[in-house]
Amino acid sequence: MLVVGDGGFLMTMSELETASREDIPLIIVLMNDCADGAELHFLALRKLPIGKAVFPDVEFAAVAEAFGFQAHTIRSLDDLRALGPVLGKPDGPILLDCKINADIAAPFMGEFAEFEARTHG
Repeated sequence: MLVVGDGGFLMTMSELETASREDIPLIIVLMNDCADGAELHFLALRKLPIGKAVFPDVEFAAVAEAFGFQAHTIRSLDDLRALGPVLGKPDGPILLDCKINADIAAPFMGEFAEFEARTHG
């Protein structure tokens, strides 16, 4: 299993071809917030422009299907639960394009905010 953000995945998605060709039972959980999430929140913390950290919503499931993956777009926990049987016993590569909310910062961003306050406050 690979858990990856959409920004990082954009830089390495050519590896979909290898996983598909080799029929590797890999599950990719793609956390898709349409942004380089950490960078977005770091820039916002410093009150800098965030435009370069945001990008259009790519339908990664369709891209993965074009490479031969079984792919699903996940918009809710119910969507994920419905795939339980498939995920429990994959018969080839699977990609889950998990649409997540970019407004919610990862917990570690609080540590950056505390550091910023101590050093620049």
